[in-house]
Amino acid sequence: MHHRVLAVLLVSLSFSTAAAQYDAARPEPVGGIGGTVIVHDGEELSHAVGSLIEELADDGAAVVTISGAAVEDAGALVAHVAGGGVLVVVGEGVRALNASKVIPGAFVTVGFETEEGRARLFDVLGRHPDAVGLGVHTGGTLVVRGRRLFGQRSGATAVVEASERRALREERLRGREGADLVALSRSARARLRPTFPAAEPPKPAVPNGRLVIAGGGGLSAAVIGAFLEGAGGLDAPIVYVPCTESVVVDPDPGMVRMLRKSGATNVRVFHTKDRTRADEDEAFLAPLKEAKGVWFGGGRQWNFVDSYQHTEAHRLMHDVLARGGVIGGSSAGASIQADYMARGDPLGNLNIIAEGYEEGLGFLRGCAIDQHFTQRGRQRDMVELKTAFPQLLGIGLDEGVAIVVEGSAAEVIGPRDGRAWFYASDDPIVVPPGATFDLASRRRLF
Repeated sequence: MHHRVLAVLLVSLSFSTAAAQYDAARPEPVGGIGGTVIVHDGEELSHAVGSLIEELADDGAAVVTISGAAVEDAGALVAHVAGGGVLVVVGEGVRALNASKVIPGAFVTVGFETEEGRARLFDVLGRHPDAVGLGVHTGGTLVVRGRRLFGQRSGATAVVEASERRALREERLRGREGADLVALSRSARARLRPTFPAAEPPKPAVPNGRLVIAGGGGLSAAVIGAFLEGAGGLDAPIVYVPCTESVVVDPDPGMVRMLRKSGATNVRVFHTKDRTRADEDEAFLAPLKEAKGVWFGGGRQWNFVDSYQHTEAHRLMHDVLARGGVIGGSSAGASIQADYMARGDPLGNLNIIAEGYEEGLGFLRGCAIDQHFTQRGRQRDMVELKTAFPQLLGIGLDEGVAIVVEGSAAEVIGPRDGRAWFYASDDPIVVPPGATFDLASRRRLF
């Protein structure tokens, strides 16, 4: 960081340290299922669903059908689906399905379009407000595959109960218009916790260490240099965290090669989709305990949340900053650094607000960060977010542009035609490379 921001940094570092956005007591989030559950309210399955069952059976999946209100061995039913099997549930079989808890965090009813059907589902949600309601319409079919929900024919409706600050959420599932079970479950649980984001969030500041937050696209030597400098030099231990849905990743990804080409000598890849491993595996966690720098890769930022949020790995990432290290990232790796995570929807990146995936990893509090900003025309989206949450500082970063944050000072670096956009209100303060913006006072310094 240039010497001209030193005075600002000295003032900023006097701010009290906000609690890290990490909660070891947070319940384990609900995940998807290993196989497929098909719930039908009627006499005959659609041709599309019949074809799906045949396709899965041809691939070796065992098919079990239940139509009665009870089963002898609920554990075997759960194991069947967890092992990749297909469970076809007809009519009153939903009672056995719910009692067996085959679909975690969800309750299913039939005849949802009727007054009796709606009352039945809302009675269950009244007793279990942290659950997702799935109401199948008469003649319709609900398909649950992994974490995805689909409807056929008259379809189904996914329901999340209203809270004091958010209205009843109903999403019709019909044809290709699907939903994400995990996001809905996170939405239901979030409504029972204290309001997020807080009405008066902490002022954005980094009391210790440095953040390097890049807007996507190519990474310049200046951005890489700012990251390596923050880590303490070329020999500092660095962890690269890829962003992917895949269980297995390239052991020598492009970002690692780029860091090594820039002179870094001690870079390790850190990746898992297993939250238990991210919370308890000491050998896996060891690189974070000595790391001086962590870089988050590009992709879809909800993957970081699924793997690490509120695990021991999350706490250790905050420790890197606390001991004066650096956290960096580009694209998804930029958005994940804020406490409010923009574009967290697992079904696509078009919605800047995605209930259920609004909490990031919280290295920079009181803000939301969006990337590829001008290139993808995301200014209106940030205004939408600011309208919903005016207390947040919105930050938009063009491709190639990064901000280097120490204390509350954010120095903009990148190409001459790139910009960083700071939304204290609906009208942004647009800051070019070479200038600095104070995140706490929400004003450009020079």
